[in-house]
Amino acid sequence: MSIAEMTSSQERRRYPCEQSIASARASVMIYDDVNKKWVPSGTSSGLSKVHIYQHVQHQTFRVVGRKLQDHEVVINCAILKGLKYNQATSTFHQWRDNKQVYGLNFSSKEDADCFARAMFHSLEILSNVVRQPPPPPAPASAGSQYGAAPPQPPPHQQLHAAAPPQPPQQPPQPPQPPYISRNPPCTNSSSPSPSSTTRTWGTAP
Repeated sequence: MSIAEMTSSQERRRYPCEQSIASARASVMIYDDVNKKWVPSGTSSGLSKVHIYQHVQHQTFRVVGRKLQDHEVVINCAILKGLKYNQATSTFHQWRDNKQVYGLNFSSKEDADCFARAMFHSLEILSNVVRQPPPPPAPASAGSQYGAAPPQPPPHQQLHAAAPPQPPQQPPQPPQPPYISRNPPCTNSSSPSPSSTTRTWGTAP
């Protein structure tokens, strides 16, 4: 058994209620809003195995990626209802949460298409999930003064019930493979200036 298979097996034992619904090889990147460019997530660049995990009980989803070389976790973010998933190119996809902008530079178009289908499937499930109200308290028994309190949803479920962060108007442009040159990145701002209400995104490095 390879190290990657051992790691995957350990994660299944650690999170028995989660199952991988898609996996792909991609370079995980985050957008550096200060320097206006894409940078590798983690301590070094390189391909990672990126999964979409589904929690079968709570119907929640998250993206988890580990470097193929040293198994460093380079992405672990929740997929929230309302997330805007942008297929910027056939092999570069991106989205953002309330902290940062993520980018996946896939090793092939097939991997990119497979991952995108799973992502949109996850978002469709999230958009159709209806939170059921807790049942009313049970009537008090003869030997009890108060009825039982209604059960509370698990903390994990409460976390994902919060309103999703607002996506940017236009996502930053993706990085390109080393053999393709591109223009230098455009200026960008993490928040609109007093004289402007639109946001300009950076281009590929």
